[in-house]
Amino acid sequence: MNVSIARYFAVVALALGGHSPASAADIQITLGDAKTPSIIDINGPIESGDADRFYDLLRRAEKAVVFLQSPGGLVEEGLSIAAEIRQRGFTTIVAPGTECYSICAVIWVSGGYRI
Repeated sequence: MNVSIARYFAVVALALGGHSPASAADIQITLGDAKTPSIIDINGPIESGDADRFYDLLRRAEKAVVFLQSPGGLVEEGLSIAAEIRQRGFTTIVAPGTECYSICAVIWVSGGYRI
């Protein structure tokens, strides 16, 4: 391929795809104790690697409440998170005034209890 044509396609791809890669969700945990569940916050788009990071946090949590705020993201990652939440019976919450679209809604529905 001609170098100038390759450059043209590179510029077009960059313009259409944006200049920065998508950032993964911010996933944080506040550990509970024997009487209170841990709190897990998932904030931001669900991207590659988020399910693995979610599983890593779960090693320290037996019971949890999962707060969600996300515009959605990658279906496969979200389904993995949703399956783990469902299997463990965690509660899922979307607080008033926050967003939970697309795969985030599937994660929310997977909760044993939903608020």
